[in-house]
Amino acid sequence: MTFRLISRSIKEREKAEEALRESESKYRTIFESTGTAMVIFGENNIISLSNTEFEKLSGYSRDEIEGEKSWMEFIAKEDDIKKMKEYHREQMIDPDTAPKSYEFRFIGRKSNVRDIFITSSVIHGTKISVASLLDITDRKNMENALEKTNKSLQKAMDELKEIDKMKDEFFSSVTHEIRNPLTPVRLQSQLLLRSYFGELTEKQKNGVETILKNTNRIIRLTDDIMTISKMRAGVLKYEMTENDIVGIIENSVNNMEFPAKEKKIATIGKYPESFLVKCDKDRINQVIENLIGNAIKFTPENGKITVEAKRIKNDIIVSVEDTGIGISKENQEKLFSAFFQVSSKYGGTGLGLTICNSIIKDHHGKIWVESELGKGSKFSFSLPAIQK
Repeated sequence: MTFRLISRSIKEREKAEEALRESESKYRTIFESTGTAMVIFGENNIISLSNTEFEKLSGYSRDEIEGEKSWMEFIAKEDDIKKMKEYHREQMIDPDTAPKSYEFRFIGRKSNVRDIFITSSVIHGTKISVASLLDITDRKNMENALEKTNKSLQKAMDELKEIDKMKDEFFSSVTHEIRNPLTPVRLQSQLLLRSYFGELTEKQKNGVETILKNTNRIIRLTDDIMTISKMRAGVLKYEMTENDIVGIIENSVNNMEFPAKEKKIATIGKYPESFLVKCDKDRINQVIENLIGNAIKFTPENGKITVEAKRIKNDIIVSVEDTGIGISKENQEKLFSAFFQVSSKYGGTGLGLTICNSIIKDHHGKIWVESELGKGSKFSFSLPAIQK
């Protein structure tokens, strides 16, 4: 009887040992097939089990690691050692709330240092921890290189912005100095043509008209350059006051009289005695002169330009319509882009309509075009009317 009991006990033990070996074999297979470096260590931080990937990462063999190496020996920085000891302590106390994933610097054989992302957890009901280690060195190197490149690019962009700002300030200063003496030249030319200083001969009159035409052209050009420079620098300011839009229109038409006359273009005004708007008088004058200037440029001799103002609901609509060459649908979509020109043969900077668009938008209005090739163009803009 005793012999049978002993025999049964031995068989049961052998069966249990066989089951344990099978379990360990299955566990080892899973442990090896994760594709990442893994270790198991106890409360004393001594590694009891490691896989092939950890051997590759550390540079040590399994015999050199298991039962021999403390997990802390593979941590490169003192700060990381303190942090990970604290995390490990917290996991032992409360595994559910303690940090499970973090980055640290791993040191292997021959002081080979790598960046590692670790995920660790305590096996339920034990003081044994399982850690999975992912080598993120290449990713970190790429991130660092990208950050360095971004800093270099940002520095270059800041330098370019500064150069661009200096250029805009230079253009603004130069154009201001050019424009200042031109204003009295234009005024005196207009007075001469109106016989304020006495009658002119036909030859003298033609000469003064040429002076006035080119003076107006340079003034418009300098105005455009000064305005676009201030726009780009973000310092374009407006003096918003109550103005009669009809007076601004008539001043603009008067300033553009001689270029129109030179091409025998009739300028027709269609507006009432007065429309009040709140605007920067000089800026709106700049817009209207720009639109009239374009109409003159693209209208053949003996053509017609109509400048109209009317009220529609709460807006004042100002339009400049010509009998010129017209604009294709394709080009209409690009008209308000900086430096765009319908044709280089007509000259200009390609900035005028961009400036007009910006000024009108800053006045809470809209600007648009209606045109058909061979049938002329009509540019219109709206400004909020003053409610009386």
